[in-house]
Amino acid sequence: MRKLLLNLVVIAVGVIIVVPFAWVLLSSFKPKAEVMSMTRPWWPSHFTLENYQDALFRSNIGLLFSQ
Repeated sequence: MRKLLLNLVVIAVGVIIVVPFAWVLLSSFKPKAEVMSMTRPWWPSHFTLENYQDALFRSNIGLLFSQ
């Protein structure tokens, strides 16, 4: 019984730690309108790399890789 309780606690803590990282990862592939919407669906309606493009090229980090 004690081992079962320990396993349940470890699983609960693991979920609490993993869920925010999964949310951020999935949100990074969502279109901007979907990220800012009030409903905030868990899964993106369609995956996009636009956010990564913006992060690389609007901040000039991508210029390091294009030379």
